Amino acid sequence: MQRALGLVGAMQELQRTRGSEPPVHAAASVPAKQSQQSDAPIPIPSQGDPNDELEIEGYWGRMPISMSVDISGSGEQFFQAFQCMAIDRKRGDNLDRPRLAILLRADEEGPEEEAYRVSLDQGALEKRWKMVVRWIRKNKNSEEPHLYATVDFADG
Repeated sequence: MQRALGLVGAMQELQRTRGSEPPVHAAASVPAKQSQQSDAPIPIPSQGDPNDELEIEGYWGRMPISMSVDISGSGEQFFQAFQCMAIDRKRGDNLDRPRLAILLRADEEGPEEEAYRVSLDQGALEKRWKMVVRWIRKNKNSEEPHLYATVDFADG
C-alpha cells in the first residue's frame, strides 16, 4: 500500500513540476481496494536466459567495435544489434547484407581462418541461426567479452 501511495505522490510531484495539477476528482473516481493493492504482485516482463546476453568485441577494418546481443532472440535481432553498432560507428548507411559476415572467435588471438563465419544475409542468417547459437553457446567465454569478432565484407 505504501509503495502505491509513494508512486501516486511521485506522479503528482512530477505533474506539479511540469505545471499541471491533477484534477481533484481523479483520486475519488477510482475506488482503492487495499487488500488487492498490497497483495497483488507486480508483473515482471519475461526475459531470456541471462546467459544468452553476450558482449562481442572486435574490429571492422581498423575500427574497434563492440555490441551486445541476446542469442535467445532471432537471427534478425542479431542483425539489428549489428546494425545499431554500425550506425553508432558511422557505417550504417550502406549495409549490403548479402556481402556482410561476422567472423566469430572465442580467443582474441585466434586466427581468422579458424573463425566461425556468420553471414548477415537475411535468408542465410535465419536459416542457420540455430547452428550459430549452438556454436556460440559451445565457444563463448564465461567473462566479457564473451566472443571476439571481425567484420568481413566480401568483394563483389
